[in-house]
Amino acid sequence: MKVVKKVIQSLLIIAALVFTLSDFPSVSLASSNEPERVSWADAQKAAAWQVITEVKTESDRSHWKDKRIKVAKPKEVYDPAGNLVAYLVDVVADNQPAGYVMVSAFLDDDPVLLWTDDGKSLNPEDEKMKGKLGANKDKVAKSEIVWLGGDMLVARYHLKDGTKRMVDLNGEDRLDTGNDAYPAPASQNVHARYRWGIMKKIGLGSPGESNPENGVTDVDPATWETNYQSISKGYIDTPVNQKQWEYAWVNGVAQWTGCSPTAGSNIMKYWADKGVAKRLNPTDNQQDIVMALRNTMGTYQKADGTGETNPYNISSGLEQYARNQGYSNAYSTSIYLANFADYVGEVNEGRPSLQSYWNQTYFKNHTVTVVGYKRFVRDWYQADSYYLVVRNNWKYEYTNNLYVKWGTWNTNMITKFWFVF
Repeated sequence: MKVVKKVIQSLLIIAALVFTLSDFPSVSLASSNEPERVSWADAQKAAAWQVITEVKTESDRSHWKDKRIKVAKPKEVYDPAGNLVAYLVDVVADNQPAGYVMVSAFLDDDPVLLWTDDGKSLNPEDEKMKGKLGANKDKVAKSEIVWLGGDMLVARYHLKDGTKRMVDLNGEDRLDTGNDAYPAPASQNVHARYRWGIMKKIGLGSPGESNPENGVTDVDPATWETNYQSISKGYIDTPVNQKQWEYAWVNGVAQWTGCSPTAGSNIMKYWADKGVAKRLNPTDNQQDIVMALRNTMGTYQKADGTGETNPYNISSGLEQYARNQGYSNAYSTSIYLANFADYVGEVNEGRPSLQSYWNQTYFKNHTVTVVGYKRFVRDWYQADSYYLVVRNNWKYEYTNNLYVKWGTWNTNMITKFWFVF
């Protein structure tokens, strides 16, 4: 098993390492303060981030490449002294075990400690693992994963008679020192907190899942929809899929471009690529379109760095941008409480549109680019199923097309863009 380590080889070595302030800016914590820990949900996002990064940078060698990936709910990892120090996140590729990622439990640690893209992780509750206790396997009061440093993870079993046993994956007993503690961060690590800030923005849950509760997935709904007579569908084949990015930093806070101008830039580049309106991409750089649309849409920054756009400024912003490039025949309008037929009409005319949500179950308040639709048509006495095909603009959303089940939101608005010739 290939294990890539971002950790030092033992607890003693970790304790001996010292970094200069120029390497890692930090602020001392009061001695009475407990080091700040991250939630298991954020640890799951960090594991997803590592998978995405590995696929992108090691695409020819990664076992995760071209697989449908899921990350499991993290398992807590303790040091020998019993302190929570990390989370172990199993990775599943095409429904098969595909390694794991171990994530620090501390906000001021490097988020990802080690990972591997094949094999299974240690699970103390696995019957095969417990079988290594022999006659004591039915006498376990509780169990936990313990990290001994490096890539050494063991299962510690607390038996009902008050004794403990520490067993590794090979079934060998390990000495339980009991008092060795991982050296928790003693100061704020600005670099680590920045990385955690990026990872916490990752959206998890639906991509890769069939028929998810939140209504958004990259799995074709035809794999679970049943009892339909036919499928009515349309799709605009275009590669445009611009992602948001941090265009500036203000007082240490990343300033994101915002979903509406980023999604809108896909429409402009689409028409430029078709040759209908080449001046809509005057610099041949889609990011320049995004920044110009920020101005015409009146996008502003919230305190957390999010780019915010008034939904009612989106259509006027698209139209004004096109007019600024010399296209007086460009028009845009928005329809509040749009229906499915509105999107179908645009796709059938070969025109990408925007969908803006209020309280969608996965996206929350967000704007995406609509490039297709699917309707599963049933007999008159059965309800049809409706899906839109969209491009999401979150930076760390690694999928291309997402299917959004119709009605999984409080409110939606369509923004159309077209030319009159």
